[in-house]
Amino acid sequence: MRLAGKRVLVTGGASGIGLALAQALAAAGARVGVCGRSPARLTDAARQVPGLWTAVCDVRREADVAALADRLRADWAGVDVVVNNAGVGQAYDLRRGGWLARAEDEIATNLLGALRVTARFLPELLERPEAAIVNVTSGFALVPSPAAPGYSAAKAGLRAFTRALRRQLRGTAVRVVEVLPPMVDTPLVAEARCRKMAPAAVAAAVVRGLARDRREIAIGESRWLRGGARWLPGAAEAVMTRYPLDIADLADR
Repeated sequence: MRLAGKRVLVTGGASGIGLALAQALAAAGARVGVCGRSPARLTDAARQVPGLWTAVCDVRREADVAALADRLRADWAGVDVVVNNAGVGQAYDLRRGGWLARAEDEIATNLLGALRVTARFLPELLERPEAAIVNVTSGFALVPSPAAPGYSAAKAGLRAFTRALRRQLRGTAVRVVEVLPPMVDTPLVAEARCRKMAPAAVAAAVVRGLARDRREIAIGESRWLRGGARWLPGAAEAVMTRYPLDIADLADR
């Protein structure tokens, strides 16, 4: 896909992977817009990426997503690429109380939020001569982390939806791409004791994958997990029992 001149929306684009993606896409010549929940973070993102379009939007809320689409149609006459990147995640022990609300928020944001954005923008994307939906899942969508059960479940659900969507849109001009990042050095995993990739490195890999028309962009350790889940599932699950955190490490949280 040629990114130069494309109108690209990145959800959750005010920090972390989303902001790095906005920077990389803008450098590739795309016109980039981001949305997020925090006005302060969006203002800071606009300082870092010249010409960045921003909007406050909570993808858990249908009214917010509808308003986002209306603004983009008014300002840009729509978009060509939607990157469903907005995500939240926590580590918690299911043997203790209070985890259900956390899991519900993870599913509402990471899975239902992506579906809600896709439903809102898909009709106009189908009218473009070249368009794409890019869903950011995780290596945990391949092999779940016991320490992050809700996050793993939400990302696995998004992976399943992405594969189904790709099959249904076969023969149209809309490409469906899945990005599977490894652990990335963001506040989301600040306490995890494992190797983490820089957001800029992840964003660069995504841009390269889009340019090469990859339908799955597995990055870093997620490439090993993809192979391990297919050929050595027992070994992959054994590795993940203590990655990125051992359940025992959650005892005092």
